[in-house]
Amino acid sequence: MSERLPSLDDITRPRPARPTRLDDTLRRGWVVAYGALDLAFADHLAAVLATALADRPPRLTLDLTNVWLIDASVIRVLLEVHAEAVEINCVFRVDGAGGVVRRVLEITGVLPLLTD
Repeated sequence: MSERLPSLDDITRPRPARPTRLDDTLRRGWVVAYGALDLAFADHLAAVLATALADRPPRLTLDLTNVWLIDASVIRVLLEVHAEAVEINCVFRVDGAGGVVRRVLEITGVLPLLTD
């Protein structure tokens, strides 16, 4: 029987059709986001990623496959986490960005920094 890894929170916003939440498998350096990542969610995302970095993993990935919106406040969080990761020799990357999310990362110029 395989052990289920604990989740930090299943956070939902008042959008029942498209909830925003994070699933984490921090022991594997992988965080999965769902829904809209915006100002209302930025602080929680920052806290989850800071918790993941506290263990000084060699690699941390944020999976954006199921994210349909991202705003400037989250871009700021991603840049701050990237800078913190560099300081502790951790590779921080985003994975699975598509559609509007990928386009926002391209327009803001952070896509190469967060995906290469």
